[in-house]
Amino acid sequence: MMRRVVCASVASAAIALAASATYAAAEDVGCCREECRTPNTMRVMLNETIASECQPSSDECSTTWTGEPCPKGQGPGVPGGAGFVIQRNDPPAQR
Repeated sequence: MMRRVVCASVASAAIALAASATYAAAEDVGCCREECRTPNTMRVMLNETIASECQPSSDECSTTWTGEPCPKGQGPGVPGGAGFVIQRNDPPAQR
């Protein structure tokens, strides 16, 4: 009787581990867009990652995640690869 209880416990633990590993492996990779704004700059970074790892790097930043691959592009103002930065040279207007 004791042997059955031990075997059942081991079997249920193995099933639980297999189920959690399957769930972790099934998490989709998508595009994480991080947008950071300061008075003189706007920086956009694109990274392919899972949704749970799409987190802002600072208080000035916000993130959005989609299940689609990140867009690829070349040229000024076109997001792609590591992202892009837009910077103003004039100081912000004071109110």
